Amino acid sequence: MYSPTIRQLFFGILFLFISPSLVFSETPALTEPALESLLAGETETFVWSANGNSVDEWWLYVGSALGAYDIHDSGSLGTSQATTVSNLPVDGSTVYVRLWYRAADSSWEYTDESFDSRFLVEILPITPAPASTLAGSSETFTWSDQGYPVDEWWLDIGSSPGNNDVYDSGSLGSDLSVDVTGLLTEGNTLYVRLWHRIDDIWWYTDSVYTAATIGDAPEILGPPPGSMLSSSVETFSWSAGGMSIDEWALELGTSFGGADVYNVYSLGTDLSVTVSEIPINGGMLYARLWYLPSGEDWRHIDVSYLSAPSPTITSHIVNSSLTASTETFSWTANGSSVDNWWLYVGSSLGASDFYDSGDLGVNLTTTVVNLPTDGSAVYVRLWFRVSGEQWQSVDYSYSSAILVSLSPTSPVAGATLTGSSEDFTWSAEDSVVEEWWMHVGTRVAGTEIWNSGSLGSSLSTTVNGLPTNGSTVY
Repeated sequence: MYSPTIRQLFFGILFLFISPSLVFSETPALTEPALESLLAGETETFVWSANGNSVDEWWLYVGSALGAYDIHDSGSLGTSQATTVSNLPVDGSTVYVRLWYRAADSSWEYTDESFDSRFLVEILPITPAPASTLAGSSETFTWSDQGYPVDEWWLDIGSSPGNNDVYDSGSLGSDLSVDVTGLLTEGNTLYVRLWHRIDDIWWYTDSVYTAATIGDAPEILGPPPGSMLSSSVETFSWSAGGMSIDEWALELGTSFGGADVYNVYSLGTDLSVTVSEIPINGGMLYARLWYLPSGEDWRHIDVSYLSAPSPTITSHIVNSSLTASTETFSWTANGSSVDNWWLYVGSSLGASDFYDSGDLGVNLTTTVVNLPTDGSAVYVRLWFRVSGEQWQSVDYSYSSAILVSLSPTSPVAGATLTGSSEDFTWSAEDSVVEEWWMHVGTRVAGTEIWNSGSLGSSLSTTVNGLPTNGSTVY
């Protein structure tokens, strides 16, 4: 006859044998993308499985280092088992993913995975320069791999974006140049798409050119096609090139074939027109010159320009941190003739709740007071107006100054705690601090472990109930 101890041990072993999930249950894990695979690009959907576990809450970190979340912090996802992450790197670097999970009334646990990001390389032809006018019906295009491991190249040229009706190189292997013949020579717009393959994935970069004008075809004379405009007012001129033209028309737009900036559908036989209220933002501007040859149908020439550069704030680097609650902002017109300036500063894009300068006339500077000093976002909108035209604006964003940046002096941040109870101490570092309060949690800004309430001017507190399982405490 078995003793009670032996009998209990027998049934315990039998219970474990018939309930293997209690011992061998798999931990939750990512299922998409496939482990150790390359990410698809700048956006990726991550999917995971509980693997039979009872999980009440999920949370996903994506970062450039193990456990980091500088790329993405999902926040609580509840019971959802998928989330889409954008702004992933595309430089071949390693991306670290930490999947947090928690059952009801239990501590957070996690599993780590890593992936390699894709190469998504911005590669443009070096010669001829994008947006320039080609020299003739033949042209040599050259480019650089910029040090990236490109396996294969391919060049298409078309009369419309993405087309290859003018030229299709076929595979160029590892060559970094190609001689192209048979190009159009009527001042047309040509669209060049340079393909490059890395790790069996094809990517491309587009650039736009103006074809050479040879023979008697009409051509745009000024401003020179492919050039940068100098202001919001420009005179466009052209030549009939020896043809008999009954009528001209001009369209200007911010997209190819667009007419959102200017359109006059009958200029008669005039060979020039002055256009005002052209955007000043350094963006692309597309011009389509229509002409009607005697006895024929309408034809057109497409050229492109860069609009005049927008005024620029010179006193502060964009996206930088401000240094104080009072800041002097200054700017430059970048060559444009600006008669009036106006500055908004606010807590959201386009807002003026921090500062509204009013009309500054031709002044190129103003001082803003009472800015926040808590590290929050500060949005600056610089308004400008060229004489007789509408107001335009350019936006900037900054981080406000942080006048106090403190951390506990004991225990040192990043250290391993000694037990379930810990004395935390800190210093005001010469700042005038009126009141302190401490939160301790299993995630950033969490309070599930400790919420001290007001500590007044005390520079220490004892925290109890700390976990002792090696998890991270915030």
